[in-house]
Amino acid sequence: MNCNVSRDLHCFTMTASFVPVGPYKSYNFHIAVKSSLLQDLKYDKRSSYSNGITWY
Repeated sequence: MNCNVSRDLHCFTMTASFVPVGPYKSYNFHIAVKSSLLQDLKYDKRSSYSNGITWY
């Protein structure tokens, strides 16, 4: 099972996805500025089965 959410937040874009069950539980979160001048301003957070982080 995969869950994905994507939103246009006027000046920002946000994308989140996660796998809530099973041996490959993980999540990804990304938020970034839409402006081409500030395209390097972004935040990424991710977890995955391979790095052993439990998030719930």
